[in-house]
Amino acid sequence: MLPAKSGKTRADQLKLLSGIQHDMETDPNIGILLEEIESSGQILGEYEAANVKLARKKYDKNVKISKELAEERAHLSSTGFVAWVSITRLFT
Repeated sequence: MLPAKSGKTRADQLKLLSGIQHDMETDPNIGILLEEIESSGQILGEYEAANVKLARKKYDKNVKISKELAEERAHLSSTGFVAWVSITRLFT
C-alpha cells in the first residue's frame, strides 16, 4: 500500500523509469546485433531462434513509439490507478 498522497510522486518515478527503459530497449546497437544474428546464416536451436524472433518483434515495436509516449503512458497508467483506488474507497 502506498502512503496517502504519494500517487503523483509514484507516477513521476514510473515516468522516469519508463524513459530509461525505452532508451535501453531502443538502443541502435540492439538492432545492429539482431541484424548480425539474423543475417549470419548460423543454424540456431529452437529456443535460440525463438528468442531472436521475440527480441526482434519487441525491438521493432519499441522503436515505433517515442520516448515521450512511453513516459506519458506510464505516467497516465499510474495516475489512473491512483484515481481508481480513490474512487473505489468511496464505495466500500
